Amino acid sequence: MRHVTDGSRDAAIVNATISLARAFRLDVIAEGVETAEQLAFLLAHGCREVQGYYFSPPVSADRATELVAKGQFELPQAPRLPPGLSLQSRTNTPRS
Repeated sequence: MRHVTDGSRDAAIVNATISLARAFRLDVIAEGVETAEQLAFLLAHGCREVQGYYFSPPVSADRATELVAKGQFELPQAPRLPPGLSLQSRTNTPRS
């Protein structure tokens, strides 16, 4: 994820991976998101599930369960997104 916003080959690899997964109707979860720019890049290229230090450092399973149960999340300020994109929160939304 480190170089996806600087026009490097990393950006092409990430974009191709997202495109391939979408072609097979697979979910893509990007790991290692550390900046608003990385998040904006991923959202602009169709990746809607992300994790990384931008949102939180790692926590234990017990602590994660506690945070989910209490609904206590301190998300960073949303990045500036390209027109037509939105950041939709799935906080506390169970997956079926």
